Amino acid sequence: MNLFAAAAFLVIGLVYWFVNRQRPSTPPGPWKLPVVGNLHQLLGKQPHRVITELSKKYGHLMSLRLGSVQAVVASSSQTAKIFLQTHDVIFSSRPEVANAKLLTYGFSDIMWAPYSQQWRELRKLSVLELFTAKRLESFQGIRRDETLNMIHRLLKLAREKKVVNFRDAATELSWSIIGTMVSNRQEFVNLEEGLKVKSSLDRALQLAGAFNLADYIPFFRAFDVQGFRQQSQILHEQLDFFFQGLVDSHRRQERPPNASEDFIDVLLSIQKQNGVEYVSDDTIKATIQDIFAAGTDTSSMTLEWALTELVRHPRSLQKAQDEISFIVGNDRMVSEADIPKLQFLQAVVKETLRLHPPGPLLQHQSMEDCKVGPYSFPAGTRVIINVYGISRDPSLWEQPLEFDPWRFLDKPTASIDMKGQHFEFIPFGSGRRICPGLAMGVRTVELALAQSLHCFHWHSPDDRVPDIEEVCGMTLPKKNPLLLAPSPRLADAVYGEIQRM
Repeated sequence: MNLFAAAAFLVIGLVYWFVNRQRPSTPPGPWKLPVVGNLHQLLGKQPHRVITELSKKYGHLMSLRLGSVQAVVASSSQTAKIFLQTHDVIFSSRPEVANAKLLTYGFSDIMWAPYSQQWRELRKLSVLELFTAKRLESFQGIRRDETLNMIHRLLKLAREKKVVNFRDAATELSWSIIGTMVSNRQEFVNLEEGLKVKSSLDRALQLAGAFNLADYIPFFRAFDVQGFRQQSQILHEQLDFFFQGLVDSHRRQERPPNASEDFIDVLLSIQKQNGVEYVSDDTIKATIQDIFAAGTDTSSMTLEWALTELVRHPRSLQKAQDEISFIVGNDRMVSEADIPKLQFLQAVVKETLRLHPPGPLLQHQSMEDCKVGPYSFPAGTRVIINVYGISRDPSLWEQPLEFDPWRFLDKPTASIDMKGQHFEFIPFGSGRRICPGLAMGVRTVELALAQSLHCFHWHSPDDRVPDIEEVCGMTLPKKNPLLLAPSPRLADAVYGEIQRM
């Protein structure tokens, strides 16, 4: 019986190899096992690193078989441009990930929803109503106040000569800013409760980006062998309770006097004008969940990575602080109006996003058959844009593994921006699926980083160099929290503004 099973497995493997060998229109890729394809090479590993190494061997356009899913990986700026610009419409859908579907009210959100009329309307609404330049300007006071609150907490710890967990500080800051933008009702200010929700959102992002066997091998869809379905259901119920409470409180209460219109106000106003068929409660909850998840995670993660790299590179740290002292002076705090003049600081943020992109592997899916050069891709082909690999491509970047903010100042790469038109640098994606909150996140990071560098000297405890270990999921956070010992950098009188808060 065992001999028969072995022979049958060998025959299946030979047939599978022969069939794949007869596909000249498919890009090259690593050898695939029957049934699982290349899943065994990714499960339990750092997929962004594995895919980048494989692309060095098989090329910038590479095929992968993920169970029953045919995938193609784009690991160069040219191939990324093909999928994100030349054929953007065809490849602008998202794969239907089981965990994400449950967590986002059946894809009622912007981040995970497949391309459809509903998604187009929601995307249009976010661009024209939520993330406008005028609305972002109206939130300038929120960014200022919450950043000064962070500095106040750090100053107290610095004077007590305590070690600071900077990840916690960055997380509290981003949560407070996004939370007030989404809901400026007074009951939301409970930071402790909010951070519990943030922890649930972090876990939801991990589940949405996890390799779920049910997404790749149909046999497992009837089972929950990894426990993801049960975990997603529990998280969904917890998060729904929180977000429904925010929506209900807005319906019950008038906006406080002199309070700016928050995101929930905007969405409920649109719902009232157009009806629940256009913007349902589930759509509102899914949208604000996206804003919380993406906004807080990306901002806090980038802020932590930026300070990590600066402490690891004292010359860059000194240059950033010298620039702030020259532009701002040492007799006042940084304001948001100073940021456009701080060119080195902006280069630090860009270099951080290059080395540590918030979305290392962007996933798209084709909606119809498409031919790219000699290759044919049927409808439903998964496209993985290897942002991590592109950002470290030695043909695009001089010394790509080095942290070098000067590359965005005085080198041929200085003119490259992150708005999705330079495909060698797309930390927020490009095309129809580019992150609509890009400007909001970058403003938060730049102001918070500038204030942190201006107000404190930063040292690693026991002179240990901070590590740069990472964990890859949907995002690319630092594995271990950044622990630093700050000391006040300015005269006591300069801190008077925050000490009175």
